[in-house]
Amino acid sequence: MGEEYFQKTDVQVEDLTREHLRQTLRYWDMCRAGRAMPSRADIDPLDIPYLLSSLMIVELNGDHPAASVRLTGTRIVDEFGFDPTGRLLQDIEGIDTFSLLCRKTAECAAPTYAAGDMAWARVPHKQFQAVALPLSSDGTLVDKLILSFHFPEWRESETTDVSAHESANNR
Repeated sequence: MGEEYFQKTDVQVEDLTREHLRQTLRYWDMCRAGRAMPSRADIDPLDIPYLLSSLMIVELNGDHPAASVRLTGTRIVDEFGFDPTGRLLQDIEGIDTFSLLCRKTAECAAPTYAAGDMAWARVPHKQFQAVALPLSSDGTLVDKLILSFHFPEWRESETTDVSAHESANNR
């Protein structure tokens, strides 16, 4: 790969330095309600509108290595320079580290943190932090992943201002 890359499996909230990554992990943990992992049906976007722009959902296809991007938040699309929604990971140029994160999370069926230098398809090198969280329809086999990204250019308040979102909804 050549890029600097760090990965940690079974990550905990206190391991994360970015608030919206911590909020995503807390929400995932609440949704799993004591189980190994929640299902996609347990995740309600209405619960986390302030996080949606930094989230991605990837669908895994059983033992087949092809995984597809089902949802990509608008801030991620801006950073990628294109919208990968609906595409197979294997068909997207330059995302080896991202694919590695997805594979590792599916294998260990536990929250996985990654950070480093990623060569994006249309951006030469982009620093990132991400937490990948497994989802399972049957409680054992990981069939989807929810990923929360952070890029250094983002101001933390832009992705985590829960009070601004709540006050806008109360108008």
